[in-house]
Amino acid sequence: MVFEQQDEKVALVVGDLLWVERDLSVKARMRIEAETGIPFQNIIIAGTHSHTSPAYHPNIRELTGTLRPPFDQQHDTGKEDSYPQELEDGIVNAVIKAYEQREEVVLEVFGEEVNDLAFNRRFIMKNGKVDHQSR
Repeated sequence: MVFEQQDEKVALVVGDLLWVERDLSVKARMRIEAETGIPFQNIIIAGTHSHTSPAYHPNIRELTGTLRPPFDQQHDTGKEDSYPQELEDGIVNAVIKAYEQREEVVLEVFGEEVNDLAFNRRFIMKNGKVDHQSR
């Protein structure tokens, strides 16, 4: 998404990734700034923290071990893994397209607290203590 209000421009990219490595973020944001004029510091690139996303960087490969080898090792293509560059290009192209197709809208925000939907690894007991056991 690209937002613009008066002279201020911001881009927000969320990818289904375990995380976004700093080198990917820096390279993509530099290219986006050069192509669109959106300031480097106003470009947010984030991951959803999905544990089933591509292992596109050595740090992710180290963390996941042999559970998810790089694409070039999963499929014998005889080529080096091209996904990291494809990922960077995809991020850059998506922001450029969003920038070029931006249109005037009114942004409205609403929020509500939902307490009984789910919990994340910890269960808060009625007495206030936290149960760390899996359920």
